[in-house]
Amino acid sequence: MGIGTKLWPTVGTVVFLIGSVAVGEILKCYQCNEADQTCGGPQKPLGHIGECPHSTMCTKTVLTMSLLEGNQWIKTMRGCAQQLSTTHVFVNKSWEEKSVVEEPYEEGCIEEKVNFRNTVLLCHCRGDLCNASSSPALDGRMLPLILIGFIWYWSYRKLHM
Repeated sequence: MGIGTKLWPTVGTVVFLIGSVAVGEILKCYQCNEADQTCGGPQKPLGHIGECPHSTMCTKTVLTMSLLEGNQWIKTMRGCAQQLSTTHVFVNKSWEEKSVVEEPYEEGCIEEKVNFRNTVLLCHCRGDLCNASSSPALDGRMLPLILIGFIWYWSYRKLHM
């Protein structure tokens, strides 16, 4: 086994770590609320694109109400996940405000029945503009990294078999 074959695991690890860390990047999510007509129109069907400096996830909420005669009232809201927690801590004989971005949500969708007629679909996802659809999307920036990882793994296995 030559020195080149020992280098592959290190190269793979470095590529993975560089691709996993996004330094100084602010998440962007679609932001809108059909109730106030900021989304759903022909010009901006998904709403406007907004920055989420205090979030690591985007959300999409769909409210469905079953009305009489089989009709449904459906409203969609999109935005940044509410992850900023602010508390007060006592430091040096005075109270200071401390803010922390927490990770209380899991990626994916949860549908809850409010009662026998109404439901709420709440989705959380990671990645810029991932809240366009009803299901969480794979962040497109990760695809090249996944491809490089696959090539690295395949090459590494081939050299050691």
